[in-house]
Amino acid sequence: MADKYEFIVIGAGPAGCSAALTLAEMKKNVLLVDRNPGSLGGTCLNRGCIPMKTYLEEANKGAGETQAVFEKALSNITHIKKGLNYMLERGEVEFAWGEAFFISENRIRISSESGEQELQARKYIIAAGSEAASIAGIQALSSDYFFSAQNMKRIPDKIAIAGAGYVGCEFASFFNSLGKKVTLIEIKDNVLPGEDRDISDFLRKELIK
Repeated sequence: MADKYEFIVIGAGPAGCSAALTLAEMKKNVLLVDRNPGSLGGTCLNRGCIPMKTYLEEANKGAGETQAVFEKALSNITHIKKGLNYMLERGEVEFAWGEAFFISENRIRISSESGEQELQARKYIIAAGSEAASIAGIQALSSDYFFSAQNMKRIPDKIAIAGAGYVGCEFASFFNSLGKKVTLIEIKDNVLPGEDRDISDFLRKELIK
C-alpha cells in the first residue's frame, strides 16, 4: 500500500463504491477506506436494502421458515459482494480497513486492531453514511438486529416502526407476512411522504388491509 493517493474515499457503501469505481475508470489512483472489515457494500448490501428485498420476495412466495429466508438473503449478499469486489479489484482500487480521522487538510490516520497508519491524498470523498437517531426513554432495535440467523427466530409478536418511508414500509410488509402485529409511526401525514400523494394513498390502503 502506498502512502500517497490521488483520491481517498472514506466509506465503502453504495456511494463510496460508486465513487471509487468511477474514479478507477478515469485511471485515478484510489484508496477505499471503511471501518468495518467485510462490510463492502455498506448497510444497504449487508444489513439493509438487498437482504430486505430478498425477505420480501421469499415472503411473497409463501416461504414461512425464517431460517430458509435468512440463508437465501445471505446467499444473495455473498454473490453481489463477490461481483462488487471483482469490479473494484479490476479497477485497481486499493482497500484499507479501519476508522479514518483527519489529522490535517490532506492527511488521515487509519486506526484498526492491527495498528495505525497515516496516508495522504490530493482529494477526499467522504461517504461515511449515517446512523438512526435514538429516542429518549425507548430501547429500540436497529434494523441490523433482524439480519442475523439467531434474531430472525425471535422476532417480537408486536412491532412499532418509527418512520414510514420505503424502508419502514418494507419492514412492515415483511413482518406482517410473518403474522406479526405492526404499527407504523410517521411524523408526516402519510406513508412514503416523499412520493406522489396517489402512491402514498394507495400503499396506505394496502398496508391497512
